[in-house]
Amino acid sequence: MKKSLITLIIVSTLMLSACEDKDMQTKLQAAEQTISQLNADLEKSQSELKAIQEGANKYQTEIPTLNVKPVTLFEKKQEFKRDPKTVKEEYDITDSYIDYHLSTVETGYVWLDDLLYNEMIGQPELEDQQKLQEINAISSAKQRLLKLFDSYYQEGLISSQSFESIGNELSISMNYVGQRQNILTFYQTTYFFSGGAHGNGWTHYINIDSNKKSMISLDDLVAKQHQAKLQELLWESYIEHNQTSDESSFYTNKQDFYVSTEFYFTPEGVSFVYPPYAIGSFAEGEITLQVYWQQLEDIVNPSYLW
Repeated sequence: MKKSLITLIIVSTLMLSACEDKDMQTKLQAAEQTISQLNADLEKSQSELKAIQEGANKYQTEIPTLNVKPVTLFEKKQEFKRDPKTVKEEYDITDSYIDYHLSTVETGYVWLDDLLYNEMIGQPELEDQQKLQEINAISSAKQRLLKLFDSYYQEGLISSQSFESIGNELSISMNYVGQRQNILTFYQTTYFFSGGAHGNGWTHYINIDSNKKSMISLDDLVAKQHQAKLQELLWESYIEHNQTSDESSFYTNKQDFYVSTEFYFTPEGVSFVYPPYAIGSFAEGEITLQVYWQQLEDIVNPSYLW
C-alpha cells in the first residue's frame, strides 16, 4: 500500500512538472511572438519617421528662406544735340536723350530666377522679326532677357539720334516683397517714355507657389465659377474708394468694371491693383482695392487662404 502511494505521488509530481514545462514553453513562445511583433512595429515606426523627415527636408527645399541680391543687368544713357545747320523748322527737336535701365533680384535658386527672368521678358516685340526669332531661340532665360533689352535699346537709340522725340526711356525693375510659407511675392515696375506729355508706368505682381514652382494666377486664387462673386466684392470696394454711392460720378461704370489680374496678399486680405486709366484718371495713378479674408473664405483656394 505504501509503495502504491509513493508511486502515485511520484507519477503525479512528474505529470505536474511536465504540465508546468509545457505552460512555460507556451509562455516563452508567446513572449517571443510579442518581441517579434514589437520589433516589426519599431521598424515600421522608424521607416515612417524617416519618410516624414525626408518629406520635411523636401518641403524646406521647395520653400526656401530667400536672401535676395539686387542686380543691375543693364544701364545705359546718352544725350544728343542736333547740329544747328540741320534745324529747318521752328519746332524741330534740337535736344534728345536715351536712358535705359534693367535690374532684378537674384535668389540663388535657378528655377526661381529663371521664372523671374521670363516674367520680365513677357511678350517681346521688335520691329526686326528676324532678330526676335534669334532671341527667342536662346536657351538661357537671363541671356535672352539681356539680348532682348539691348535690342530695345538699339531701337530707342536710333529714335533719339534722329531726334524723332525729345527722349526715350525704359526702366524695368524686379523687386522682392516677402514670403509667407509657400507664397513668394515679387513686383515688377515698368516705366516707358518716348515723347509726349508724359510717360507711362505700371506694376506687375508676381505671386509664386514654391511648392508647385509656378505663378499663382487669378484662376488659381479664385476658380472661374466664383469670380463673379469676387467682382461684386471689388465693386463694393470701388464704391468705398470713390466715397460716394453716386455711380454716375465714377470713372468707370459697373458694366465695364473687371477683376484685375494684378494682386498681392496682405494680413488683412488680397489687394487688387488697377493701372492708370483702368478705373481712375492718370492723375490718380494706380488704384488698389482690398477684399478682406472674411469675405473670401467661401471663394478663395484654401491653399492660399491666410
